Amino acid sequence: MVVVLSILAVDWFDLVDAGVAVAGEIPSGLPVAGVPGFDLETLAALVPGAIGVAIVAYGESMALSKTFSSRHGESVDANQELVALGAGNALGGLFGAFTTEASNSRSAAADTAGQKTQVSSLMVLGLLVLTLLFLTDLFTNLPEAALGAIILHAILGLIRFRPIAALRSRNTVDFWAAVATLLGVLVLDVLAGLMVGVLVSLGGLMSRAVKPTIAWLGRERETGLFADLHEDGVEAIEGVSIVYVSDELFFANVGTLRDVVIAEVDRNAPRAVVLDAEAVGAIDTTAADTLRKLIGELEDRDVTFAISRLIPEARRALASAGLDLSSHEYGRTEDAVTELGSPSPRGPRPGGSGPQQDHEE
Repeated sequence: MVVVLSILAVDWFDLVDAGVAVAGEIPSGLPVAGVPGFDLETLAALVPGAIGVAIVAYGESMALSKTFSSRHGESVDANQELVALGAGNALGGLFGAFTTEASNSRSAAADTAGQKTQVSSLMVLGLLVLTLLFLTDLFTNLPEAALGAIILHAILGLIRFRPIAALRSRNTVDFWAAVATLLGVLVLDVLAGLMVGVLVSLGGLMSRAVKPTIAWLGRERETGLFADLHEDGVEAIEGVSIVYVSDELFFANVGTLRDVVIAEVDRNAPRAVVLDAEAVGAIDTTAADTLRKLIGELEDRDVTFAISRLIPEARRALASAGLDLSSHEYGRTEDAVTELGSPSPRGPRPGGSGPQQDHEE
């Protein structure tokens, strides 16, 4: 109705003479397929931009797919979406087409109109072919404002500020990444805005990575299980400090572990420090070298370092750094405590931070 009435209004009231912008003459006919010619110099010039276009096209398409799939209770196969986009662009390239991707405005308009299956898209294709062949003259006086109104009406249904606001209480990094992406797209450009969001997300990821989750463990008074010393009813173990790390150890966070262990030794002077490595999925070369140096520092202070529940991958990483812990490696944390310390408690004391870690030994 908007399209038809706006075209009639332009004709009846001579709005073109009044300065209203219209679509103008639209060439008729179908595009002709052909293999584009190119040379290596042209290809090299196109590749950087093509990569950026591909990232934006895939990012926007997946965002739209997830938006509409969640709205209708469906699932999205990201790999299949990538294959579809690649095939569509490869075929479209033979006709000199623009980049193929999911369209915010068309998707929203189709969903609002009640589209359910690909049959609707095939109908659109058929009507588009008929229009290109016979009906282009009808759209000469279509006001651009009418097209803008249709797109804005469709897009308004996709804007959701409440979920972004909800992120602030759920995850601060995700909230600021969403805000940065939105502002970047509005102020800079789509690709630049996406890159801003990616950089903010990576910054948040690194900030979490350099602060591993570390907990000092003791025994629960009632059950005898190991748990975080911050929990009520958990008592420290005489002569042994047990540190639990629930992250991979790598160059960015191993220094934090080293500082925490040295501070514990200075504060409580244990006879032994046991690293419960059950949740340490991997150890890189820098982390392995740092652990080797930490063991040397502890030996200088007459403190024994032991490790329990070490997974094979982490063991291989330590071995590659020349670190032999065979004499102080235990399959169970309980065994390390029994051999290196006294089971009698010395009372509750504050420890590190982290979730409660109960381990039946």
